[in-house]
Parts: sequence; structure tokens; C-alpha cells
Amino acid sequence: MKKTFLSLLSLLLIAVAGFAQSEILWTNLYGGEMHDEANDLIVTPDGGYAMIGFSQANIFHYQLAIYKTDSDGQVEWSYLYGDMFRNQGNSICNAHNGGFAFTGYCEGETIGDRDLLFGTVDSDGLNPNIVTFGNEYTNVGYGICPTADGNYLVTGCTVTNWDSLQIDVWLLKLSPAGEIIWEQTYGDELCEFGMTVTELSDGSIAIGGNYGTAGTQNQNAWLIRTDSDGTITDSDQFGTNGYDWLHNMYPLDDGGFIMACEADIHGINFMNSFLVRSDSSGMQLWSSNRGVNAFYQYGYDVCVTPDSGYFVVGGSRLFSTFCNDIYIMKYSSRGSMEWSQVIGGENTEEWATAVCRLEDGGVVIAGYSNDGSNGGLDMMLMRLSSEGMIVKENDDSFRPAGFGLMQNYPNPFNPSTTLRFRLESPTEITLSVFDIQGRLVQTYALGTMPAGQHGIPFDGCTLSSGTYFCRMETPEMVQTKRMLLLK
Repeated sequence: MKKTFLSLLSLLLIAVAGFAQSEILWTNLYGGEMHDEANDLIVTPDGGYAMIGFSQANIFHYQLAIYKTDSDGQVEWSYLYGDMFRNQGNSICNAHNGGFAFTGYCEGETIGDRDLLFGTVDSDGLNPNIVTFGNEYTNVGYGICPTADGNYLVTGCTVTNWDSLQIDVWLLKLSPAGEIIWEQTYGDELCEFGMTVTELSDGSIAIGGNYGTAGTQNQNAWLIRTDSDGTITDSDQFGTNGYDWLHNMYPLDDGGFIMACEADIHGINFMNSFLVRSDSSGMQLWSSNRGVNAFYQYGYDVCVTPDSGYFVVGGSRLFSTFCNDIYIMKYSSRGSMEWSQVIGGENTEEWATAVCRLEDGGVVIAGYSNDGSNGGLDMMLMRLSSEGMIVKENDDSFRPAGFGLMQNYPNPFNPSTTLRFRLESPTEITLSVFDIQGRLVQTYALGTMPAGQHGIPFDGCTLSSGTYFCRMETPEMVQTKRMLLLK
């Protein structure tokens, strides 16, 4: 293990006056002589940490890497997988037997030939069981979670048509041995990715992912909800009328969700951190775009703070330094920025990809960093104090953008229904209806609508039975609801 204390870092503090920021308690680096990165992090039952990512063995060879540490970040064991080509771990969870389950991918000899990987190790990093799934194209696992019945859910993506680059969300329910209990794919002729998955308290499933066209500005964060067998019950999209990408999503106690995303709000590839809060029905309650004097500022992961606010971690590349730095942000429960902090050393590279809240109110962050030498990047753990995690809100300081597309009523419908939405302030609105193939059926350019709840009649008498989508567009966001016409 490499160990570094970032006591001489140059810090750029961007804060609301009077609000304290967290203190860096320690920072540890892990890895070899080349390139190592952490993609996910969990707190283990013994109070330590487990992080997963990859470790570069040589110019052509990357190994999936897991590090298990104690509560001070001291390595207890490490596990590497992959004899050749590229292997990468993207998500890890505590397993039912006291060990760990994880997902990612392993790569074959042909470019693009990747298989989704599911694996387990015991609490000492021993007795590994690795299983792979996929077709002849690209298949990747991005998110994993345990289920109440002793199994696991894995989400990711699978390429179903290489020529047209059609990519679908892939959801698998697997036994501890890696046997497929069931699997589902979600998507159409565009590119969809499943990034994170959670089994909810009622046994239903929530997937956070992305929906749109690869390589274009047409991309939205996508919330999918299914029953316990993976059949879709609802889905919603969130975005800024540009490129938006969800990295992580977590369920909240009230049934809603908090989503850590990035957004190209300028349309010129200057990315901002984009935080979205939804209610239990999938309606957006508020969103927040943040970026200050930077080429980009990404939000990669989020956790709930002791004051019911949110702590977001990611990365930033400032105009002033032209280096990647860690970017952390503290939000109130209603989406107002309370303070932010850029953490970076001179001529060094740092990035945060995952965060976990600890019992004392502080957090631990994973990602990658280096010490400014000619060596490569290393996996990183950084421990932050609880200072600044509880901020008293000013009730008048922020009003959430409490608007959104509601579910049409009735649904299912035959042949007519009402397209419903709610606004808290006057907003320019366009409603569009698409069929399952993405073809435009009807557009309503409504102009600026006043605050309040509104309904627009929709007549499907000339349409065939099937699934349709209603999309609401405003200057700030895009949201979509699924509708079912039954004749």
C-alpha cells in the first residue's frame, strides 16, 4: 500500500458564508507502478471498507482489483482477477455469507468483445467464484445489489445490434453461484444503460440508467421501476434538453430517489454536476446544475447527510490549473448549494467516484490520485470529518422547482386520456407523444403556462393498442411517462 497525507494540497473553497467545510482526516493510496482506479466503495460489517476497480499490470493487461481495508484505510487483503486483456470491477456489495459480491466485465481478444462478469469472494478475499455472461458483442455489468431472498440483482448493458449500435439495459437475477434465475432487457432502437440497481422494501426493483442516442446530445437520465420479476411498471426520464448522464441513484425514506448526474447544459461539452430529486411517483421535485470556472465538474456519487441534505462527490478540471481535482458539494434537502470544495495538489491528478456516509456523520471517498511524481495513478481512499455535514437551512433561501409530468389519467386508456402536469411557476411547455418505435404521434406546443396543475386531452382513436410515451419539455428539463392504450 502507498500512503500519502494530502496536507499540502492547494484548496479552492467556494462556500456560502459562515458554513464550515469538512476536514481531510487521512488519505491513502493503493496500487502498483502503473494505473489503478477505484470505481465503487462500500462500508463492510466490521467497520472497514471494500473498494473495487482495476489495476494495470502492463500496457495491454488490466486486472479487476478489490482492496479490503480496516477503518483507518490499512490494507487487510487484496484480490486481483484476469490473466490477459482488460478486466474491470464496477460495483461491489456485501454478500449474504459475509463475503462480497461484485460485477464488471472481462474483455476478449477482439475489440468490443466484453462479457458481463459476476463474482463472489469470502470475507478474507479467498474462494473466488467468477461467472461471465454475454453475446458476441459488448456486455458490461455496472451495478449490483443483494436481494431479500438470498440472491443478487445485476444491471448493466448489452449490445443487441452492433451495426446500428443498439444497446439495451440488461437486468439479471442471479443465485449466489451465478446461475440465472431470470433476465430482462429494456430499451428500443437507441442506446440505454443500466448503471445502478436497488431492491425496494416491497420487493420491487428500481434501476437508474441512461436513455438516448450514443454520441449525441440526446441523452437523459432514466429511472425504471419493475415488479419483483423485472416487468416494467413505470419509467421516467430526467434531463436538461442536452446531454445528461446518470452515474448513481439511491432510494430515499419517502419513496423518492436522489440521482447524481452530469449535464452539458451549455451544449458545448462543458459538463456540470447535475443533481435530481424525485418523489415516489417519479415526478421531479427539483434539480440543481453546478459548475464554476471549469471545463467540467462531474457529480459521480451521492449520500444523504445527517441533516437530510446531500453530499456529492466527483471531479473538476479548472481553467486555472488544467488538472483534474476532486470536487465535493454539500446540498440542502431542497437542492440549494450550501458549500463546495475543490481538492487537489499542484501538478497532480485526483478524482472521486464513490462516497459512503459513516456513523459519526463523516464520509469516506474512493477514487484515484497520484503524488505528482512520474508514476501512474493509484486507487485512493479519503476520510472526511463530519464538520459541515449539518447546516441549518434558511427557509427563504431556496424554493424547489416543484413541477413535473404526472401520470396520464386514465391509464390504461381507451381511446382517450388526459396528459397531466404540474407547475410551480410560469414555464414554457411542449408535450409530445411517441409510439414504442420512437415515432412522433402528436405535439402540443403550449407556450408559457401558468403555475398550477394542467390537463391536455389526448385522443387515441386512430392509434393501435400498445405502449406510448408522453414527453414534457421545458427550457430546464425533459421528463417522460409511459402510457398504455388498450382497445
